[in-house]
Amino acid sequence: MYRILTTLALTLTLLVPLAAVSPWTPVAERSSPSVVFLETIDEGGEREGACSGFVIDTVKKHVLTVAHCDDAETILVNDTKGVILFKDIRKDLMVLEVANLEKLPAIALATHDPQVGDEIMSIGFGYGLDKPMVRVSMVSITNLNIKGRSGPFFVFDAGFILGQSGGPILDSEGKLISIVQQGDAGSGIGVNIKVIRDRVGSYFQSSQ
Repeated sequence: MYRILTTLALTLTLLVPLAAVSPWTPVAERSSPSVVFLETIDEGGEREGACSGFVIDTVKKHVLTVAHCDDAETILVNDTKGVILFKDIRKDLMVLEVANLEKLPAIALATHDPQVGDEIMSIGFGYGLDKPMVRVSMVSITNLNIKGRSGPFFVFDAGFILGQSGGPILDSEGKLISIVQQGDAGSGIGVNIKVIRDRVGSYFQSSQ
């Protein structure tokens, strides 16, 4: 009996740490290195603002972010000057070409939209911190059209943080389902997969 109890206690001890690990931890570990820090620099060389972006093709050195990050003379991506390849103000999407991305993994585009109630993860350099912040939230609304804005949008039940604009929104497989575009203290919005695929799908890694 003592041997049985000892074996059972050892088994439970080994299982507890495994149960305590969030299912989103591996997604964050794989995806965070893909997220890059963007700075906007004015004509005088002064920093005007900061936002986020993420690698979508390591071979062609493509970074996807939001168009509203382009509000200055120069855009630096991880301290390297980015060149604008594509910009859509209405859909708030922008693709940059940036050197020195070979060692950063690319984020793939998901094949299907999430459903209401699905958990998602957003990653971005909130508040301009040195490391990207990870937030797990839920899809509140899908395919929402907002008067005066260009959708359709997803609505998420967690507010996006200042500086997180342009960061990826991922499903449980680490695939891109949206991009951080706008939000307040209680919710955030981003265009859906079809919009991203239609407007910038050709800039993603060719193997996807």
